Amino acid sequence: MLVRHDRLETMMRNSFANQKKIQNILRKQKMNILLVDADANEESVVNESFQLILEHKLPNGSTIDLLQRKGVKEHANLYVTSLMDTLFDDPEELVSIEAKDLPNDYRYNLIKEAVRNKFRLSKDEHETMWVWLHTVMLAKRRTIDAKLKKTRPLNQ
Repeated sequence: MLVRHDRLETMMRNSFANQKKIQNILRKQKMNILLVDADANEESVVNESFQLILEHKLPNGSTIDLLQRKGVKEHANLYVTSLMDTLFDDPEELVSIEAKDLPNDYRYNLIKEAVRNKFRLSKDEHETMWVWLHTVMLAKRRTIDAKLKKTRPLNQ
């Protein structure tokens, strides 16, 4: 009986420690949670129209369909960063755009529309997800800027 009690006590202590770890991790994460009834949300998505083709002409003359790029909703950040790599072919071009002016760039809006159509998001879902994806775009921009600063000669 004492052995069983010790095992239960150890299990409870371990469980409590794991809960504390999970709580600390979740406290650091910023998760956007959509507070809408799931059934009501389905109806709004059905009533919306989505494009099947979203083409963009690249500076080299070729045309690409942004919706044919691989991507899943759970990893929309990877989809957005791959589109950024495609649309902003010169990293200097992306860095030259001020962060506050980025939402006014046509490629930013093209990526935003591609995400909505690719994952068939309702307006509310899109707005909620875009908060996260916007920060992903800004983070990629900062990363590229830091890499460019490291590779530039010091005398420039």
